[in-house]
Amino acid sequence: MEELVFNYNGNNISFAKGDNVLVNATQMAKPFGSEKRPQFWLGNQSTKDFLAELSKARNLTLTDLVEVTKGGTNPGTWMHEDVILEYARWLSPKLSIWCNDRIKELLRNGTTSISKPLSTLDMLELSIKQLREQSERVSAIEDKVNKIEANTHNRPEYMSVVGFASLNNINIGLKLAASIGRKASKICKENDYTIETIPDPRFGRVNIYPQSVLEQVFNQPIN
Repeated sequence: MEELVFNYNGNNISFAKGDNVLVNATQMAKPFGSEKRPQFWLGNQSTKDFLAELSKARNLTLTDLVEVTKGGTNPGTWMHEDVILEYARWLSPKLSIWCNDRIKELLRNGTTSISKPLSTLDMLELSIKQLREQSERVSAIEDKVNKIEANTHNRPEYMSVVGFASLNNINIGLKLAASIGRKASKICKENDYTIETIPDPRFGRVNIYPQSVLEQVFNQPIN
């Protein structure tokens, strides 16, 4: 199969043309974060139903529709042209339209009009834009999680380290939060205080401590 690489908003995506077109879904998902990786979409029941019907309609095996390649020059999850459009739509409607246009051109002409590589300056500008957007998304998610943590606990007098810091407008990173948690755990064990846990969207579950213990730890030099 002939492989061609096209660029979408600074991200290179490999297309392989033979009897059908295959597209590297792993590369396509890269800018959208780990939660949008192919395996998560493939695990949806609606996706499994779609693949089963498409397999019958096209007289193709599931392996023909989705192929996982390990090693080589382009490892990753490769998807048949009909499958990649559904996956791309799940990632972004705009990306799906772009992908559809590239596939049509490949099948019609054997190449596409989007073959000019981006200049170094273009790539740099796109990278800066993507990093800025990613940073804004991460900050928004962290703010939302901190607010949830600050208001979610099993007992009123118990709080998580991050929740306590958020309510008191104290900025701490994950490494410092872990250090504070160890100190709070030590004080709880020394005084036979119960350490409880609450659900956390990032880590599954996190410890919560008596507020009096957290006040004691935060009043100490934090390092």
